[in-house]
Amino acid sequence: KKKSKEGLQKKETAVETLVMFGRLSGPNIGIGLLAHLLVIAVLFLLEDKAPLGIYYGTFLMVCALPVLLIATRFYLLYAKTIYAIKGQNLRYVRELVQLGMKYTWCAGVLTCVIFAVLAPQIAATFFNRNAVVEKLLQQGSMLIPILLIWIYLLIVNAAHDRYVYIVGSLVFNFVAYLLIGKFMQGRMESELSAAVMAAVVALAFGVLVLGTVTMNVYRLQIEYIYTFILPLACAGMIGLILMAGSKIVTPHIGNEVCFYTCTVLGILLFLVFLGICRIFTERDINQLYGKLGRKCLSVFFK
Repeated sequence: KKKSKEGLQKKETAVETLVMFGRLSGPNIGIGLLAHLLVIAVLFLLEDKAPLGIYYGTFLMVCALPVLLIATRFYLLYAKTIYAIKGQNLRYVRELVQLGMKYTWCAGVLTCVIFAVLAPQIAATFFNRNAVVEKLLQQGSMLIPILLIWIYLLIVNAAHDRYVYIVGSLVFNFVAYLLIGKFMQGRMESELSAAVMAAVVALAFGVLVLGTVTMNVYRLQIEYIYTFILPLACAGMIGLILMAGSKIVTPHIGNEVCFYTCTVLGILLFLVFLGICRIFTERDINQLYGKLGRKCLSVFFK
């Protein structure tokens, strides 16, 4: 009050405070509501609501765990991107976007392969051999890398305050999901499988559209071989190894031990393959995980 009387601080009314809050939080609240609309869009497709518990309580929760874990690095990349934008260092911005795409795809596609190959072990270990869960993980695990790429593209556009692109992408994905979901109904073994595959296809279309727009805006020349093709090939080899290994060892050590053992083995072998293909450099690891991460991962990346 003393500062307000002396003119050193403006005393705002309750209405002014609410207006200011609305201006600052309104866009994020609207984007959050649209994102939640995408999550509940499956309600518009399923006539039988009984499988919703498996869809939300099991499939989405299982997929959300690795997505949240992998996306923790996005905050660091976002902060560095903001710093580069403020310094008008467009070259560094392009470098960060390229690195973010590479990291996101590598981590996402490995998780997809592990979930798809080890779906029987996951279902037996955590969900009492639920055949529906196993089928959904095998069919819908591709949702993880696609979702991660989409989230990262949204963050990149948010760094430049391009909220029109973000809202447009959310609306496009919602409409595409409903249309593709209606088309797939009756063409697959169950409504739930159709809903999951519709989510994968619709989000893939959304990522292609948003990715094309973002690349054109940044004038970014993506190294597709090192960013997408080689990591996918490495993940494919990991999938074959885990598939053969899980079939051999599961009868002897059980589903739970097999799942943990194969997961750790798959991650280590994937890092070895990425190092052999020189997908990442020490500088890339330093950008993602700092000096400590570079020291720990320098065994794989030179």
